[in-house]
Amino acid sequence: MTNLKDIKKRLEDLILPFIEKEGLRLFGLKAYYIRQGISLKIEVDYESGGMSLEKCAQLNRMVSEYLDKENVLGKEFVLEVSSPGIDRDLTVVKDFKRSCGRNISLWLNGEVQGKKYYEGILERIDEAKEVISLRIKGEVIEIPLKAVHKGREIIP
Repeated sequence: MTNLKDIKKRLEDLILPFIEKEGLRLFGLKAYYIRQGISLKIEVDYESGGMSLEKCAQLNRMVSEYLDKENVLGKEFVLEVSSPGIDRDLTVVKDFKRSCGRNISLWLNGEVQGKKYYEGILERIDEAKEVISLRIKGEVIEIPLKAVHKGREIIP
């Protein structure tokens, strides 16, 4: 198994049960080659936030022991488990809902009203209409969810 995309998918399938069992959500999994083998970076957190350093270390040990025991990668690896931090990307509806009322940036897949990037206060998410309402300089615009590549809270 040499393709990093295949490795990443297989690892995600294998480690997701560990993460979910701990009541955590997977925010990101990166895999890339390094001189010693493969480097894995896993970002996890609770839905409400509050991931501790101790919890990261515990999950790191659990996943590392499992990958070693099962010889999943067939080579040396470096594992890093961390929280995505307060400046995490907003990529799914749940993320955006948690950021309602806050100032966010939005990167779009294509132009909406002539722009590919917006900053404003996230007013609400309308799942039925599949739009995000963003207040910009007193005006509310609606952006289709399918047009959003990612968002991020703007930390003052």
